[in-house]
Amino acid sequence: MPEFEPIMLANWPKLGRSHDLNSLACKLKKLKQIIKENFVPFTNDMSGRVSKARHDLIRIQNEVVNQPQNHLLRIQERECCAEYLKLLKYERMFISQKAKVKWAKEGDVNSAFFHACLKRNRINSRILQLNTSSGTTDSPDVIKQELINFF
Repeated sequence: MPEFEPIMLANWPKLGRSHDLNSLACKLKKLKQIIKENFVPFTNDMSGRVSKARHDLIRIQNEVVNQPQNHLLRIQERECCAEYLKLLKYERMFISQKAKVKWAKEGDVNSAFFHACLKRNRINSRILQLNTSSGTTDSPDVIKQELINFF
C-alpha cells in the first residue's frame, strides 16, 4: 500500500502556493484527486487480494512440506507470509474505516444500527463466569454477591 506522507510531500509543492482559503481549498481538492488515484486501485478487491495471498501461502507451505531441504522455498514462504499478513492488516484497517464512516452517517440518531450496536455492547460486557477462590461460578446471584464483596 502506498504511504500517504511521501505522496503528499511530493505533490504539495507542485500544486502551487496558497494565499487565501479559496486557493488552499483548491489545492486540497487537487491533492485529494492525487491521493484517490494512488489509493483506490489498492483498495479495489481487497478481500480478493487477501484470498489470493492466502492461497499462495498455503501452496508454498505445502511445497515446503514436500521439499523440506529447499531453502529457496522457505524464503518464499516467509515473503508470502509477510505479504499475507500485510494485506490482512490493510483489509482490517479498510473495513474499520468503512465501519467508522457508517457510524458517522447513521450513528447516534436512534436508528436500528445504533440500537444493534448498543445491544452488541451489552452482550459483550456481560459477566457470564467468574473465577473465585472456591472455583468457577456461572450463577448470576453468586457473581453479583462476589462483585459486591470485592468492591
